[in-house]
Amino acid sequence: MTLLAGEALKIAEHVIGGPMHSAITGLRVLNDTGEWLVSARPWKYLLGGVEALDLVADQSYVELPDDFGALVSISQSVGYTKDISLSTPAEIMDLRRGLAPGGDGFIWAALVYGHADITGTSTDGQPVVTPTTAAQIRAAKAPEARLDIYPAPESSTTGALHLYYTRGWRSVSEDTDTIFIPSWLEGVYLRAVRIWARGYEGEGVESETFDKDMALERLVRGAEWRAAVTRDSNAQMDFGHLRGGAVNTGGSAWNRWEGAVADPS
Repeated sequence: MTLLAGEALKIAEHVIGGPMHSAITGLRVLNDTGEWLVSARPWKYLLGGVEALDLVADQSYVELPDDFGALVSISQSVGYTKDISLSTPAEIMDLRRGLAPGGDGFIWAALVYGHADITGTSTDGQPVVTPTTAAQIRAAKAPEARLDIYPAPESSTTGALHLYYTRGWRSVSEDTDTIFIPSWLEGVYLRAVRIWARGYEGEGVESETFDKDMALERLVRGAEWRAAVTRDSNAQMDFGHLRGGAVNTGGSAWNRWEGAVADPS
């Protein structure tokens, strides 16, 4: 079953007895509820985001997908010769300043968020920060996740890196947009939508009779939420043969078939 934004809006409007206030808008309620839902626990259904990332000549960062939620792993493509290693923003800065050894065969990367007030670049390995104007700040988008890298590539390479990531909330902007959740989570989402709608619409009016935070806490303690968590958690129950650890001391830790233990019980 596919849940559309228009259907979810009607359910939100039903619980408050009419349309949302124009200062709030129903779409704001749907998106804020969705952002809360994907942040409430590490849902397995959000796994599976795969993206080929391009390296741009002399650009000291790599843009990430619009629906990026969290980084799971990153590796170089088959045709790209340099290895990539995840690091910290502090180490990236030290590498750019020549205070840490880099190594010719590596690219170092750290997850950061680009903001509107400054633009970070790298010239000849040295960091350069260029302030933007007040007008640019006002017109800019919200902070966006990106990978700061060192060194900046000398040439552009399409699909140099492979990113595996968890998706974030996919925003809706029209009544005909699909709410991007599995069918077994729709009931939980719609309950949360009603809570958020009442919370926004009733602040200052229902404040003595309705508490949004308490209602959300009851939701995540309830049977419907627990059933959704069980369904999500049991999506993959078999993870293959045991590998690594003491049973692999005589062979490669990456080979699932080596080091089997007979009658382990």
